[in-house]
Amino acid sequence: TLLPRASTVPILKMSAAGPNVPRRLVYLSVAAAAAAVSWNLRLPFGARFVRPDLLPLLPGGGRDTGPVSLLLPDGDGTGAVSGAASAVRLFEGSAAGVESVVVRPDGGLILLDKYGYLREADPGPGRSYVPSQRPPLYVGPGRPLGAHVSADGTSVLVCNSLVGLLRVDLATDPARGLARGRTELLSGSADGRPFHYANDVDVSPTDGSVYFTSSVDEPVRYNAAAGFYDTLAAYASAALRGDASGALLRYDPATGDTQKIIGGLFYANGVAVSHDGSYAAVVETGTHRVLKVHLTGPKKGTATTLIGRIPGSPDGISRSETAPGRFWVAMVAGPNIFLKLTPYVWLREACGPLLLGMLPTLMKKVIPYTGVLLVQEGLDSVICP
Repeated sequence: TLLPRASTVPILKMSAAGPNVPRRLVYLSVAAAAAAVSWNLRLPFGARFVRPDLLPLLPGGGRDTGPVSLLLPDGDGTGAVSGAASAVRLFEGSAAGVESVVVRPDGGLILLDKYGYLREADPGPGRSYVPSQRPPLYVGPGRPLGAHVSADGTSVLVCNSLVGLLRVDLATDPARGLARGRTELLSGSADGRPFHYANDVDVSPTDGSVYFTSSVDEPVRYNAAAGFYDTLAAYASAALRGDASGALLRYDPATGDTQKIIGGLFYANGVAVSHDGSYAAVVETGTHRVLKVHLTGPKKGTATTLIGRIPGSPDGISRSETAPGRFWVAMVAGPNIFLKLTPYVWLREACGPLLLGMLPTLMKKVIPYTGVLLVQEGLDSVICP
């Protein structure tokens, strides 16, 4: 038995203020209060117009958006991928806010935490892992997000939200010019313009081109009280503003040049290049969908929807190494709680500063809703809770 399709999943549930209070009055009351606070604090927020044709693409839009439909398994896991229910938590208390996990060629793990450190774990007995004895590497300042390890495991590409695309040496080999911990900036601009929020990275399996995303043009701000760069606040701010400045970029290792492949994305997030290198699957978190960005052929530089109306906030994406056209998508939270405000620029302008201040409380309601989405082009996709 399957739950309703994504088009029936509610975007936002409001608590009733009372049996006789119209919901519209509740919205207006909140908007009025937020407008008063924003006006008194003089906080220009910069909400932007969102194209009406994008609204049906959001969860609840009621329109098919791609060749892949979305199904949710029920509580007993019907339709889920075998083994998903047996997932276990790793390194609790020793690695905080890990954004990416990369598998080394020897089966070990590379983890990037929210404080700017690259940590490693080695294979243990059975299918377990143990923290590596090698000291962690600091790859800040900034928030290291996406990563891709080299085929020989001696270096790793890292997207640092503050700096850009980096290469970090994992081994020391003077003959090859390697020194563990050495960091080299590969790219901080594209087509002559700096980008401000490098997020995820993948390498084409066919020609070695490096594709990575820039989420928005707004830099990630440092949370001094917490001691890290706050990507959650950056995402929420971009969602409320209706910011569509995300982009997919290509770095050429041979020339060192970086160019923009496609822009105008609502918070570009994870990226994974297809097996044949013909397209890149790009997570557009702001619209709850995965885009198919064509890299070759007559459609080069354009995008179609690979899967839409995802009933959660998609984040990272990985290419399956065993099945062409198959991708794994991580859902970091439930549906974007601000989507109901998307059509109303004035309401987002008025409520923006207040809602950002309430972000920790609001996220407690959606963060527990996480899962893994299996996307197979041309077939149904399944969420593994």
